[in-house]
Amino acid sequence: LGNRFNYVQEQARLKEQELSKVKKEYTENLEYEVKIQRMNLLKSMSKINHIIDNIQQSLFLVNESGIVIPPVSSFSKNIFEEVIDNKNVFDTAFRNLDKTSEDYSSIDFVFSCVYGEDFIQWECLKDSLPEKITYISPQGGNKKLKILYNPIFDNNKLQSILFVVEDITEIERLEKEMEINTKEKNHYIETLHEITSNKKEDLLLYFKNALKISNEVQNILKLARKDLENGNINNEDVTTLYQKLHTLKGESRVFGFGSISKKVHNMETDLLNFSEKKDIQSLNLTIQNLYILHGEIINYLQSSNDIYQLDLPETGEFFKNLHKQFINFEFSLVSFFGSIPQITRYPEMKQALDDVSSRKKKKELIARNLHSLKSLSCSLNENKLTRYFTKLEEKIFSIDYESLQFFQHIEDELFIILRETIDEMKTKMIKADLETTLSVRSKSFLDFFYYTYKLYNSLKNFNKKDFTQILKN
Repeated sequence: LGNRFNYVQEQARLKEQELSKVKKEYTENLEYEVKIQRMNLLKSMSKINHIIDNIQQSLFLVNESGIVIPPVSSFSKNIFEEVIDNKNVFDTAFRNLDKTSEDYSSIDFVFSCVYGEDFIQWECLKDSLPEKITYISPQGGNKKLKILYNPIFDNNKLQSILFVVEDITEIERLEKEMEINTKEKNHYIETLHEITSNKKEDLLLYFKNALKISNEVQNILKLARKDLENGNINNEDVTTLYQKLHTLKGESRVFGFGSISKKVHNMETDLLNFSEKKDIQSLNLTIQNLYILHGEIINYLQSSNDIYQLDLPETGEFFKNLHKQFINFEFSLVSFFGSIPQITRYPEMKQALDDVSSRKKKKELIARNLHSLKSLSCSLNENKLTRYFTKLEEKIFSIDYESLQFFQHIEDELFIILRETIDEMKTKMIKADLETTLSVRSKSFLDFFYYTYKLYNSLKNFNKKDFTQILKN
């Protein structure tokens, strides 16, 4: 019995040793497996973060308190132009929403109702969240943002909302340009159909008379504005304007030019409004609509040129006036910017600069030049140039020049648009073919060549008297 007891005890000890060994092996294997799984998880998270950070969108979570929590994609800083981590979404993405607006109230209401609730509650309220918002960054960047909202559930309860934000500013700009281009092409086709039903000789007579009437109406309206500013109104001028516009409308209908006829009719309505109110606002509106009417006549004329090659010198004169006015504008810009001490690099030049009151006059001159350029480009149906001049006007008069520290502060804001405008002006002037070609047989060219040659020779044996005489020639 004693031997039997000892045997059982020995077997129990061996079993315990074996169990301890198995337990140890299991523990070691479990630690290894946990380590492997942890490494795999870290790799997966690293891949996910890498993907998130390389998406050209802003991705972030918003919790029940409205706080932006991880994961937050790196591109978020590009869109919002600031770090948004751990900030309230109403201080970041929705920072520009008016607290009294419908969008703000809708977002606040949805957030108060969906967190901690089920999928059905989310489906009922998600459409109340705005899909597009206008965002103005702390640096002043104006952007159009598109937002997608994705609910994150835990145990069938909404815990957070994943925001996917995309900057669609450029896309919307291109869509708008495409829409404008499509509209202009359709109008061009419609115009061609109206023109082809007329003869070239008749069109020449029509456009000469239409441009003449338009210029006469413009002169009368400008004189009427001066009279009105002096407290006088000549009723005979109003009667004359009615007669001339009525004549133009009748001739346009005979030629089947529906768009011109419609714009003339609108001008007659504006003129009637002015004759009743007799105020400067209604007169300025009439003048502005005259520029639009003139632009439409030019549009029909340009379309007619595409078919019949009409030769009307009046068009070239309009472009020459536009070019001259643009030169005046450039001069006024140089004069204005050169008078600002903060923009001028050399301190010793500051004493020679104009004071603030003088700069104010220079700025007023820029405004007058831009107003003329907008009117001229509108009357020439140059819509792209009109948009450029409008943008320039907005930029030039939105900057506080007196508080500038460095010249480059306005370079990105203003001069990019200015360069684009100059490029567009060059394109228009080249197409307008305003300058006559210089022939190699021209006496001016031969004189230029001769005096250049003499100037070159005089540099070898420099003589101030001869050099000055050559330059004069």
